[in-house]
Amino acid sequence: MRRTIPFLAAVLLSLSAFAEAQNEAKSVEGVVTALSPHEGFVYLRTTDGNPIRGEFSGAEYPKDCHPGDYLSITGVIHWATDVRPRLRSAAVMSLKPGGGPPAPLEVDLADIGRHPACDEGARDLWGERVSVKGRVADINRRDRWTQLLCTDGKGHMLQVFFYLPYDSPLHEDFRIGADVKATGNALYTPTINPWSRQLEGVNNPLLYVERPEDIRFLTHAPWWTPQKFVVALVMLFLFGVAVTLWAILQHYRRMEEKKLADALGRERLRLAGELHDNFQQLLAGAMFRLGAAMQMADEDAPELEELDKLGALLTHAQNDLRSALWGMREEAEGPTALSALLKYAADRMPHWKGKVHFKKVGAERPLTRRYSGALLLLLQEAVGNALRHANPTRVDVTVTFGKRFIELSIKDDGCGFDVAARSNDASHGLGILSMKNRVEGVGGGFRVVSEPGRGTEVKVKVRL
Repeated sequence: MRRTIPFLAAVLLSLSAFAEAQNEAKSVEGVVTALSPHEGFVYLRTTDGNPIRGEFSGAEYPKDCHPGDYLSITGVIHWATDVRPRLRSAAVMSLKPGGGPPAPLEVDLADIGRHPACDEGARDLWGERVSVKGRVADINRRDRWTQLLCTDGKGHMLQVFFYLPYDSPLHEDFRIGADVKATGNALYTPTINPWSRQLEGVNNPLLYVERPEDIRFLTHAPWWTPQKFVVALVMLFLFGVAVTLWAILQHYRRMEEKKLADALGRERLRLAGELHDNFQQLLAGAMFRLGAAMQMADEDAPELEELDKLGALLTHAQNDLRSALWGMREEAEGPTALSALLKYAADRMPHWKGKVHFKKVGAERPLTRRYSGALLLLLQEAVGNALRHANPTRVDVTVTFGKRFIELSIKDDGCGFDVAARSNDASHGLGILSMKNRVEGVGGGFRVVSEPGRGTEVKVKVRL
């Protein structure tokens, strides 16, 4: 115990003397290589060739100081935390204008992180004014500082700091991928042995740049950045997903439409069978009984004229019903393309052969059964009327497909008729009226052009 107390006292006295040595007063002078009014410090290249950092407090900062000026300051040297001394609580003794900042040393990016103590042949660049080239790999905005992380493409990294608050706009050239040349003071964090006070290594190499203008852009950042590439991949993936979903929905829609069309076709065939078995037979029976009644009546009986008109109406109703049954069967059983459906229907009408000729104009597009059924029924009625009443030698059917419409023309070279007079005749105008109503039911336009002795043309235009 008696020996321990003197030993501790000796250690305390040694530490006290060491602490006093760390905070000795000193005066230095040299050329200003960099300064920071915002942080209150300057870097000097002293007359003995060594760099030093002078730290000021408040109003003591030399406001008229510029790089290249000759500055003499005094303060307290602090050695404890850095391999290079810092002059704290500095005060200006004299300031002389200089001829501008000293020319920077052209060095490689990796040189700032090297030191002769641990890398033979290296140069200690701490505090030196240097110029380095690198490519911007990252940009970090802080409250008061902006940091660029630069790389030389060989695995070496360098932090470049300059004063630019976060709320200040950053020049558009500051982009990841740009090649830059920065000029400033080289710094690093030393690793010091606490007992021997010897430098064991350096960490965190950085370059303090006084102004953003001291960073020159050699090449601009490419527009195709990794971030944009990732965004493009994500957008492409989302587009692919959207297209796939759309294709799936279209497939299911077509399947549902096909199921609906098949169901409607079966229903049409069922209705056609019932109409043929019931109403067609009833009309046939009514016409048979009407003929018997007309034979029983006297030749000069006044009722015969009315019975003739009734017979004409029954005949017209029977023809319309037959045409409707024919169209329902063809639409349910025939092909889906309109031009093929019309030709298919014509081939099943023997008395059309040699007289009815088809022509298609434009690129055909698929139609729903609603449109194709209406046009098919109109075709068979118009051609049937021409063959029954006009005695033509030729009937031309032209189907024109447009981008947003379809036109159908049925033109014959028969005897023709007076359209206005025929429309007002109750016994003959029903055919034109039924065709007109059929086309208007699908939102189309209908027109009949005819003159006695010049044939007839039925024109239909439906917008899709």
